[in-house]
Amino acid sequence: MRIYSASMLLSLLALIPHTIFAQETLFSQANCTIVYSLERSAEQYFNNEIAQLIVPINHKNIHFIDLNNWGKTPPHVEVSGRLRNQLRQQYALKKGVNQAVLVNDQGKLLSRYSSSVTLVNDLIDCR
Repeated sequence: MRIYSASMLLSLLALIPHTIFAQETLFSQANCTIVYSLERSAEQYFNNEIAQLIVPINHKNIHFIDLNNWGKTPPHVEVSGRLRNQLRQQYALKKGVNQAVLVNDQGKLLSRYSSSVTLVNDLIDCR
């Protein structure tokens, strides 16, 4: 039993650096990343804003991570279910609540938005 417990612990410890590296690589590809979890109508409105503001989004090199829908196209970044779950926990983005966070290229939280999430505020806050 001890050997099994020790091997499980070592396996878990081996995964930790990979997860941290995955997040560092994920955020370092953009000046800012917007991680969001929105309900249907708010998500539709937000995606319409992305389509309308695609030029300044590309100019500022902003990426997006939708925690509710993984099969998105650029400027969205596709992430695994495990990483989406970790991001949801790390930035406290509960399901069923309209929320978004703006993260810099090192994964540091710059801004948090709840309830009414608009892309214009995120674009202003991303330097």
